[in-house]
Amino acid sequence: MRVRRAERLHTRLVWHRMDVFISYARRDSADAIVLRDALVNVGYEVFGDWLIKPGEEWAQTITSALKKCRLVIVLCSAKSVGSTNVRNEVGVAGNRPDGSPAVFLPVKLDQVRIEGNLEYWLASSQWVDAHERDPSDWVLDVLTA
Repeated sequence: MRVRRAERLHTRLVWHRMDVFISYARRDSADAIVLRDALVNVGYEVFGDWLIKPGEEWAQTITSALKKCRLVIVLCSAKSVGSTNVRNEVGVAGNRPDGSPAVFLPVKLDQVRIEGNLEYWLASSQWVDAHERDPSDWVLDVLTA
């Protein structure tokens, strides 16, 4: 069944390529890397802070990427919901100058309460529940969302 879901995803990618930004807290890096690798393996172009080179202006590079991406995957955990950087990234993606907010795909890594601007931007999105699940299971849910 997983192979068939992945094949359907690949077929959709041929028709519609989507740039993806992964927003996460540094302590959730392992989950972000698993997700990044899965997305890249099926043809997505993925941006994350791991692409920022030494000496680059960090905030400008992230803001530029957020203005260009079509999908923002937000890894929500006890660590990330309190992260100023994650909240800022979601706000920038939701308030793009051309008036076209990014599509958000929140992934709940922990059972956490989402408040403030995260609640505002993510409330109407369907969530992927990754809490207490093996990454090989929830990553497939993200790929076929």
